[in-house]
Amino acid sequence: MEMVLGLITLFTTTYFIFLIIDQYNKMKCTSYKFEFFKLRDELALLVMNGKIDENSPEYNDVVHILNFHISAVEKMSITRVIALLVEKYSNEKDFKKASCKVSKIDNEAIAKIMWRYMDVTYNLIGRNSRMQIWILKGITFILKTVIKSDRKLNSMDNINPEKALNNIKASKEILENNFDVSFA
Repeated sequence: MEMVLGLITLFTTTYFIFLIIDQYNKMKCTSYKFEFFKLRDELALLVMNGKIDENSPEYNDVVHILNFHISAVEKMSITRVIALLVEKYSNEKDFKKASCKVSKIDNEAIAKIMWRYMDVTYNLIGRNSRMQIWILKGITFILKTVIKSDRKLNSMDNINPEKALNNIKASKEILENNFDVSFA
């Protein structure tokens, strides 16, 4: 009888720990979403104050990026968001394309917003990415033994959070070097 009560206590405690972790992840996800909203709103204020042109390619690129991140954080689990962002930011082709766009930013106000956006993204990826990517890779390995040829599963082998974090840090440095200031 004591063993049964012990098991019930263990399962109940584990269940509540997982509930707390889930709620914490949702809270952090909401926090990142509001950070992206804040950046987008600051960008809109710059347009309303006439400091940047609404039709400029810089403005449109930044709004597109922020809207993508807001949408991703709203609609996906935190684990899926991190996997998606790590995959995107560790891709060498995407990094070169993004670096080219970042180096062309000539408006300091947009550069500050971009730098802060990169900082939020860096924090989002770095938060729990190593453990979550490790878990995703473990699940992928198990699924690959059952499903032999799934391209999405094979792409998980290339996910590297450290590379994504380094690429974001390099993009932040490009912005700082373009304006010879530290946005931190």
